[in-house]
Amino acid sequence: MTGAQAPGRRMTLFPAFLKLAGRRVVVVGGGGVAASKIRALLDAGADVTVVAPEIAPGILQAAVACVRRPFEARDLDGAWLVVAAAPPAGDPQGSRGGGGRRTGRSRRRPASAACS
Repeated sequence: MTGAQAPGRRMTLFPAFLKLAGRRVVVVGGGGVAASKIRALLDAGADVTVVAPEIAPGILQAAVACVRRPFEARDLDGAWLVVAAAPPAGDPQGSRGGGGRRTGRSRRRPASAACS
């Protein structure tokens, strides 16, 4: 148990440190949440691909591959990690993140959901 955990409470999230250098990471979402995650992924040496119908100008200027369209399951081909970088609320197709998380898990890829 860590000092940050209250006595008698179970930890619901597991912190993990991943070696991402040279590994393909797909970020599903192209807004502010995605931008904050992309900075950290690039700092870790990841090879980042962003998939979203709309991609913020700051992301377009970053050293990432950008695919401007809704997420498709094939976007995870060859990916080591998927980051769903936007909430799926109001997005039934999952093109802003939720679909990437679900598909990543179904393909046994580590998946991270980032909503803020």
